[in-house]
Amino acid sequence: MSSLSLAGVTKRYGATTALTDVRLDIEDGEFFTLVGPSGCGKTTTLRTVAGFEDPTEGTVRFGDEDVAGLPPEDRDVGIVFQQYSLFPHMTVEENVAYGLRFTDREDGARVAELLDLVGLAGMRDRDPGELSGGQQQRVALARALAPSPDVLLLDEPMSALDARLRERLRREVRRIQRETGVTTLYVTHDQAEALAVSDRVAVMSEGRVEQVGTPREVYREPATRFVAEFVGENNVFDGTAAGDGVEVGDATFAVEGDTPSGEAVTLCVRPESMRVDAGANTLTGTVDYAEFLGEAVRVGLTWQDREVVVRVDAAGVDRLPETGESLTVGFDPESVVRLDATASDTT
Repeated sequence: MSSLSLAGVTKRYGATTALTDVRLDIEDGEFFTLVGPSGCGKTTTLRTVAGFEDPTEGTVRFGDEDVAGLPPEDRDVGIVFQQYSLFPHMTVEENVAYGLRFTDREDGARVAELLDLVGLAGMRDRDPGELSGGQQQRVALARALAPSPDVLLLDEPMSALDARLRERLRREVRRIQRETGVTTLYVTHDQAEALAVSDRVAVMSEGRVEQVGTPREVYREPATRFVAEFVGENNVFDGTAAGDGVEVGDATFAVEGDTPSGEAVTLCVRPESMRVDAGANTLTGTVDYAEFLGEAVRVGLTWQDREVVVRVDAAGVDRLPETGESLTVGFDPESVVRLDATASDTT
């Protein structure tokens, strides 16, 4: 296996810049995920690692080797795309064996090992058309792993599957990655998926890396407003530092940390940190909707012409608030993430 690093990678297509100064250091054996909205540059980054695109500037290294100019077949990568791309005229066994065509490995033993790894040992003689979507994707994964690549690249591999199957398959992919120890670069637009499977995550926007960190760090300590608003739900309040607090409209919220009076401050509070009729900081809004989600209740309020979302444990809720009624909610200073003016800038 190998570590992977991108240093100052920029990619331009004529007057359009797809990537700007992308810098990533992915450790040997790490499951690393690029997450962001459509068009943010995550797939272009993966294609640059694979060798399908050459960077306009910057370098890509596998371990100590600069792979600039090497075609995909010489980069020792395994790739799984959104579309399974299985050969319909080949059996499951033949599709997986195809991944060994450029190696000297013994086909039979390696294919049997991989089909057992992905839970398809009894389906080696089936045609792809006889398999479910999840089974086909596992065949594609086994084929990518067949030559024991240094780096495994996964480009939105589950986006074509239904939600329940995606959840089950992502656990399988994580298990397989841990068992093989292969360095993995995973691309998804699904924040929940990224947080669930990754050792670390890079959040991308408009061709730039906004933040790199563990799933917990990215969720709990967003570095920019974009990350705060993209990764999960967040209540974002723009205000002005004043004495011991931050003025937001006609309210003043107590927060931790100091900011010179008069400076712009953005406060982020996760919906699960909001409580009904409790907290050092309170606000009273008008209920727009209330949703019963099984384990939780999600309530949307309008307060000072902005939406505030509250998520509370359903076990403590006797009834859903009705649209139009007033509801007081609050939060404590320690649950607030502060962003300064630079971090709050979405450009």
